[in-house]
Amino acid sequence: MEAIFKYVLAQFYNIYSPQQSFEIHYGLNNQSRIQITQTKFTFFEQTAPFPETPPTFYTWKNQKIPFWFGAPEVKEIITYVGDQAVIKADIIANAFYFLSGWQEYYSTQRDNFGRFPYAESLQSKYDFITIPVVNYYFDILKTAIEQVYGLKLISILAHEAPFTTCLTHDIDNCQTAWRVEGIQALKQGKWSRFSKLLKQKISGQDNWCNVPEVIQEVQKYNVTSTFFFLANNRKYKGIANADYDISQSRYHAWLPLLKQKKFEVGIHGSHITSFTKNKLQTEVKKLKLPVHGNRFHYLRFEPQITPQLLEEAGMNYDTTLGFSEHFGFRHGTCFPFQLFNFKKREAFRFFEVPLHLMDATLHHPKYLQLSASEILPAITPMLQEIKKFGGCFTWLWHNENFSIHNLTNGPLAFHQIMEYLQEQGSGFKTISAVVNLLEHPSGQVFSK
Repeated sequence: MEAIFKYVLAQFYNIYSPQQSFEIHYGLNNQSRIQITQTKFTFFEQTAPFPETPPTFYTWKNQKIPFWFGAPEVKEIITYVGDQAVIKADIIANAFYFLSGWQEYYSTQRDNFGRFPYAESLQSKYDFITIPVVNYYFDILKTAIEQVYGLKLISILAHEAPFTTCLTHDIDNCQTAWRVEGIQALKQGKWSRFSKLLKQKISGQDNWCNVPEVIQEVQKYNVTSTFFFLANNRKYKGIANADYDISQSRYHAWLPLLKQKKFEVGIHGSHITSFTKNKLQTEVKKLKLPVHGNRFHYLRFEPQITPQLLEEAGMNYDTTLGFSEHFGFRHGTCFPFQLFNFKKREAFRFFEVPLHLMDATLHHPKYLQLSASEILPAITPMLQEIKKFGGCFTWLWHNENFSIHNLTNGPLAFHQIMEYLQEQGSGFKTISAVVNLLEHPSGQVFSK
């Protein structure tokens, strides 16, 4: 369990970056200033994806939080004796289970796109997908440290603003609005709209060929965002990748424009890259500019293969890991973290920046099917959880959903969310800016 303890503690320090060391011991030794209960079990010595027993729920900060792995029934999670604190729940084992992605690493269940399904997860089974349980586990440790050492730990992302937002855009389609929106217009009997879309297509300006317009919409809020471009326009076993060729000058010209305006460009690894060696590097080269991060198309991610491929490709970050079917916390956290290398039993170098919300999730017929008026009320509790911990809200709004013809998860919903985030005091950063802050923290992040 030493490797597990070292890994989890490192992720805790990534968030708070304290400028001093703490005497923390995993196990009750009656000596260390912070002692964390280590339960005796063999779960992590085997390969079962899910605990056999249901969780025990503790209330922490008015929120019921699930605990597994021999969690005892206790009245108080932390007890203080003199200058020592004893945490009576095994927060290390529980945090490790979710941060490492244990359930999907060992589960064989995959959907038609090769993804671990939300319906198979513990979050779905026990209905806590919008609760960042790892941050609650960490908050227990944070509280014990603050009490024993007489200081205040602050999230490294919460110094400039109460919390941070990373707005992102996957550029999948730039040439097919005339067909998708056109068919919709015909079904609704809106012939003039269909005619306009068709004329746009014929003139070489499809309604979804709109990256400059997306830039303008984002700049209305005096912020920047991160764009992920597909560099593969070939289908894979009938599954579409890009409907445009990034090497063509009209599309490639967007990349220096984004850089000039302080936006970030990342690679949107095509459907084959998450499980095929060297493919990601090949696609990065097609962008012909420095790229620091990736998000895989269709959010495809194979835990036993993909992290190593990201490491080999030299990515500073990946931001794929969210569920397509539901917004929330796939790995239980609202902060970037490092995935666990099960073979080497240590953290991978790159940061995983978890994806909390995707526009397609909100209205897709196979997913939540929310109306425009239902979207913001539905996600507000999740946003409040992120704000509570000074975390990072990462969300995806595709370029095609900036079209005025999308009346569900389109520009109206986008602007409502943006206005709410600014009302709540969120700061906005590109993903690289957030990861750089975690890799190179500066300044004092605790106060006496």
